[in-house]
Amino acid sequence: MNCTRHIDSSAVGQCSDCKCGLCSICLSEYSIPICENCNSYRIKNEKKSIYKDFFFMYGFGIVLSYFMIKYKIFLADGTMPYKGIMLWVFCIFTFAALYAGWKTLSILPYNLFSWLPFIGPVIFISIKIGLTVFIGPLMIPIRTFMNLKRLFELKN
Repeated sequence: MNCTRHIDSSAVGQCSDCKCGLCSICLSEYSIPICENCNSYRIKNEKKSIYKDFFFMYGFGIVLSYFMIKYKIFLADGTMPYKGIMLWVFCIFTFAALYAGWKTLSILPYNLFSWLPFIGPVIFISIKIGLTVFIGPLMIPIRTFMNLKRLFELKN
């Protein structure tokens, strides 16, 4: 079998994704044995995932903030906690924090409560929502920085 990129070189390994032949030059190009096409496909998918994360974190916050302000959904006593641009920033930050916290807590193992047949999922979701409220505001800048850093790495 010959290398798919260097036709005259014999293959010494395979791409871990598409199983095409790779010569020693292509094999040492990346940290894992992967061809150029599969690597660009992985980069494209990772960028798409990061953009989706930004959309859900900030775009969803903007949309929910718009409806919250338009239909005057405020505090229980009917007062508005902030005015003007501060209301938008507060709403976007709140919804972004909920998404960032929920996404961060997705590492929690569900099987901790699976032994409780009916109440287990309710307990699990309640704990996750409670932790999301506290962890979310801390995770917004961390997740944003990590995503931006990864985008710059993928660009280079």
